[in-house]
Amino acid sequence: MPMHDWTKVEADVYHDFSLNWMVVCVRAINRSLPDEYYALIERSISKQKRIAIRQNPLEQVVAIVELVSPGNKSSDEKFRRFRNKIASCIRSEIHAIVIDPFPPTPRDPKGIHASIWKSLTGNPPKTSKSRPLTNVSYEAAFSEDVAYYCYSKPGSVGQPSPELPLFLQPGYAVAIDFEEIYNDAYTDVLPRFREQLEG
Repeated sequence: MPMHDWTKVEADVYHDFSLNWMVVCVRAINRSLPDEYYALIERSISKQKRIAIRQNPLEQVVAIVELVSPGNKSSDEKFRRFRNKIASCIRSEIHAIVIDPFPPTPRDPKGIHASIWKSLTGNPPKTSKSRPLTNVSYEAAFSEDVAYYCYSKPGSVGQPSPELPLFLQPGYAVAIDFEEIYNDAYTDVLPRFREQLEG
């Protein structure tokens, strides 16, 4: 199923969908993880929900998955807070996946990945005007030569969500099928809102 244009519906409709999207995502991730890892929906320090992947026995967070909402980009302060949160996690050797189903705004004119990557490295990545939606996995590698890697698969409305690597350790990842996750979550969208999204 292709990604829909979520700007066609009210913010509360996407909010409702995103809660289910997150639950479906956690279930899919847990099915893919080795036994010593698990995923939970948690609240970050900024009180925003995120998916955290933890490793036994120390219970430390090794990776996060963030599904971007309009609220993350609704003001300069909120946007900076979100960008800095992701960058701070990666600098702390926590891997990350960021999915933004919304088009760039004046606060992230080249997409949210470009802003995060520039914050990490000082260099903005190449971007695609025809594929403005962010689907990206960050590996906190911290090797002798490179501190971070990114695996970006930009998307657009009408295209299916991609498979992305979820890194648990440097050089070690499990593949997560975000198209299947999105499809499963979308089945619960009410028909009246599906008409708006698909019209």
